[in-house]
Amino acid sequence: YHNNLETSKSFFPTICSTRNYNDQIETIKAAQEMGLEICCGGIFGLGESNQQRVEMLAAIKTLNVESIPINFLTPIPGTLLENMNDLSPFICLKIIAVATLMMPGKVIRVCGGREHNLKDQQFRMFDAGVSSFMTGGYLVTQGQSTEDDIKMIEDCGLNFKNNTINSTT
Repeated sequence: YHNNLETSKSFFPTICSTRNYNDQIETIKAAQEMGLEICCGGIFGLGESNQQRVEMLAAIKTLNVESIPINFLTPIPGTLLENMNDLSPFICLKIIAVATLMMPGKVIRVCGGREHNLKDQQFRMFDAGVSSFMTGGYLVTQGQSTEDDIKMIEDCGLNFKNNTINSTT
């Protein structure tokens, strides 16, 4: 069951007015009680502080989910956040590294906004601890081609085995 927190509890009212943050948490807990495997992450680069970024990761950690999708905002013209662009590749890599260190053994998956925010540093996400990433298109934006992603993996000296990215060294 996939249910992102979107952002930290303290920043949530700035971003979302259609639902309550605590309802998000309760929905995830109810799904866990039903025995569903949970995928829960959020979006970084909405204007939140570094402290709020860590706050969201800490909330996800307490939920003990297996898969954590990390999304980075891609500003889209005509939206409220069209001019928001406070993420550099270095900041994105730090977010990935912090998530990896806070939640060892969990699947840290980079999804939306990867190409826009990591730019030509995408390959470094593996060094930061990513165990998986989404390829192709996302909900509202197009990603780079699967072929380009496969080339990036191969250029890093990684390969596929049992649907997992592995080091060739």
